[in-house]
Formats: sequence, C-alpha cells, structure tokens
Amino acid sequence: MDDGTITWIWIAAGGMLALLETIIPGGVVVFVGIAAVLVGLARLLGWWQDLVPSFTAFFMLSIALLIIFR
Repeated sequence: MDDGTITWIWIAAGGMLALLETIIPGGVVVFVGIAAVLVGLARLLGWWQDLVPSFTAFFMLSIALLIIFR
C-alpha cells in the first residue's frame, strides 16, 4: 500500500471509532478515534511517513487524551 492509502485508513478508522462511541458507552473509544484522526491528519500534512512514528504518536495521543479528558 502507498502512503496516501494508509493515511486515509487512519482517518477513516478514527472516524469509525468515534462513531462507535454511540454503540459502546464509556467515553474511551471516542478518544482513541480522535487520536487516529489526528495521526491521519499529521500524515496528510507530511509530518510522518513511516508507520513506526505513526503508531508511536497514536499510542501517546490516545493515552494523553484519556488522561486529560477523563
């Protein structure tokens, strides 16, 4: 897969996770979805092209969002 496809997968998966919050209550899935969308947008802007920094940023953003907003 090329980098553009992976970027749109990040954004789509994040949107789906955020929408999944309507089915799965608890307020956790939405923050994971927001983190995935943010990583997708960062990839779209060209900040990261490799998967390792993308996953690292995703994990760190997910944890940070959970700590800040929960």
